[in-house]
Amino acid sequence: MIGFRPQIAIIALLILAVIASVYYTFRTQAATAWPLKVSSNGRYLVDHNSKPFLYTADTAWSSLKYLSVADAKRLIDMRKAQGFNTMQANMVGWNRNVSGPNGAAFVSDDMTWPIDSYFAAIDEIFRYAESQDM
Repeated sequence: MIGFRPQIAIIALLILAVIASVYYTFRTQAATAWPLKVSSNGRYLVDHNSKPFLYTADTAWSSLKYLSVADAKRLIDMRKAQGFNTMQANMVGWNRNVSGPNGAAFVSDDMTWPIDSYFAAIDEIFRYAESQDM
């Protein structure tokens, strides 16, 4: 039988306190004043009003390539509801030849020939993310 270990209980309580603090911070945080910039001391990010910005991101690397605009909006909504304020993603991805729901990014994998409809879909996703303060 494993006995009670006060050290583990204290660590668990500290972890719960940190989680509760982060949750409260995100639920009570006012909208971010974009654009972000580096703080005057160069140590962290701040918004346009010099309010510290905690970069809490989901790394959905291939989402822009493999999700339709509607699915990307649902992902943004879901991550926003989960407390994320940022989404990290590759606009094109490592495999430029693959075509997703928004088509291919380049003609014949040639980065000098972008396909406007692909990047228009990306722009729509970016505008939606911005409207959701992400």
